[in-house]
Parts: sequence; structure tokens; C-alpha cells
Amino acid sequence: MHAPGQTAPNSLVTAERVARCAALFCSWLALALHACTSAASGSGSTLQFPIEVGIESDPGEPVTDAAVARDGRELGRTAVNGMVHLSLEGRAGDVVALQVSCPTDYASPDRALNVTLLPLVGGVVPKYRTHCQPVVRSLVVAVRAKGGANLPIKYHGREIARTDADGAAHTLLKVPPAEQVTLVLDTTDPAHARLRPNNPELTVTMPPRDELAVFDQAFSEAKPPAPPRTKRTPPPLPLGPQKITGRP
Repeated sequence: MHAPGQTAPNSLVTAERVARCAALFCSWLALALHACTSAASGSGSTLQFPIEVGIESDPGEPVTDAAVARDGRELGRTAVNGMVHLSLEGRAGDVVALQVSCPTDYASPDRALNVTLLPLVGGVVPKYRTHCQPVVRSLVVAVRAKGGANLPIKYHGREIARTDADGAAHTLLKVPPAEQVTLVLDTTDPAHARLRPNNPELTVTMPPRDELAVFDQAFSEAKPPAPPRTKRTPPPLPLGPQKITGRP
């Protein structure tokens, strides 16, 4: 039994608990609102991510003046060392598609160069590499034609080289990759009519790189035809009566 105007001890404990819980709830709510606000504001912010792009035609052969673009906007061109330094805007984890346009005499890549934006680790700038393939490749053909001196070497019916006195020659062709090349050692001249085989060929399918091919062909010489045999004709028989002389 409590005197009038006094608060029961249980009521005081209950009020304190309610107030403490209310304070904790308000604190949690404030933290949650702060986290949501921070996430919302951070989702629209972007950063700059430095990268380097290297472009080569073949290993160790840099390509100069190749353009790198993003969404149709050029970002830079490669220097004499085949490198271009770029700064890409975005968020960490974004994948950016870069388009590479190669200079004249080179074929541009069919696919975009995909770059994942990542923070620098230890200050090391990420490097990406792609290729500009030459439109034509160099085909060097070395000819060794034993027994085939002074023979024309023909390509598409046109003489492009000729063997020397030892049957040796070499020639350089510029050929697109995957194209088939056929060279002929031409023996149609009457001076070479006895050479065998007649008009031998070398066929090469051009690979996607510079190539060296060897045309190694030995010739034999056919024996000259034997002169026509002449048939001896007996002397004609005399006409009319003939005197037969007997022995003495």
C-alpha cells in the first residue's frame, strides 16, 4: 500500500525500460536512414580508372596511330610504342567496351576490347592488349631448281623472277592471309623442251603471318630423239637384155 502521490517501484522500472527501448529504436532508425542515404548518394557517383592499352601487329611489332574509342567517342591514339594511356569514368566492377580502329593497311578487331574497372593495386595501372592484323602478309619464296637454269618463275601467268645459272632464285610477294598462291617454273620455251617434269608448280596457302616457302625442284633431261633411220634402196634393175659374161 503506497501513500497518495507516490509512484509504485514497478511502474518506475517499466517506464525506464520503455524509455530505454525507445532511445535504442531511434538510434537504430537513424543509423538505417544514414546507411540508406549513403548508398543512394554513392550509387550515382563515378570515379576515374586509369588503364593502358597496347596494340601490336605481331609479337614485338607495335602499331602506331590506332584509335581507341568508347561509345563512338575517341579517347586516344597509340604512340610509336603502340601504347595509349586512358582514364575511364565509371564505378568499380563496371565492364567498359572499347572499340579499336586500326590505321590503313591493318584490319581492325571484330570484337570490342572489354575492360573491367578496378581500383589500382599497389599503384600498378592495368594493361590490356589487342591486335591490328596486317591486311597483306609477306611471302618470300626461295627457289632451288637443280638442272633448271634460266627458267621463268610465273605467278598468275606473269614472270616475277628467273633462275640463275645454278637454278637458284628468290622472290617476294604481298598476299592476304588465307589466299592460295601458285607459282610455276615455266618450261614451255623450246630451249627447255627436254626438261622433265614440265611446268612444275608450288602451291602455298598464306597463313596469318609472314612466311618463307622453299620451291625445291630437281629436273632431269630427256634423251634427244634418235635420228630417223634411212632405209637403203637397192639399185634399179637394168632394163632389156643383158650380156652375161662367164668366167674365162
